[in-house]
Amino acid sequence: MSFFWDSSFETAPDTGRRRSRIIALAVVALAAAVVAAVILRPGTSGDYADHRYREHRAALAALAADYRAGRLPAEPELPAGLRSLCPSGFVYAGPTALFVQLWQDWRAESGNGLAYFLEPPTDQTVIPTADGDRGRPQREVGDGWWWVD
Repeated sequence: MSFFWDSSFETAPDTGRRRSRIIALAVVALAAAVVAAVILRPGTSGDYADHRYREHRAALAALAADYRAGRLPAEPELPAGLRSLCPSGFVYAGPTALFVQLWQDWRAESGNGLAYFLEPPTDQTVIPTADGDRGRPQREVGDGWWWVD
């Protein structure tokens, strides 16, 4: 029988299970690394704010020009070009700032968005970001618009 049977093709019975365990461990480690990279990535909200600002820059500039000229009521209607930016429609024009809400939770207790300031905000500046929330300007995204959270 040894003439027809080559023992070099034999594998140990545990080799298949060991290989499966190593592959499963590698898959779990890779998945954990991807999840950690996504969760621990710094500046995610900044990337979101920058993207939304750049995407609607022209419409936001027109809205800011109307605000500076005094043509906006306290609760202005959003121009058509900004309706996708602000699904809730929460926008207000105060004496020193114009705020466009980007997000709010389902109970309207917290929100964030973009605010245009006539003068740069200070550490004391607070903006209503939802019916039950107030936020602070975090950083300028461009042309007098700030990310407020």
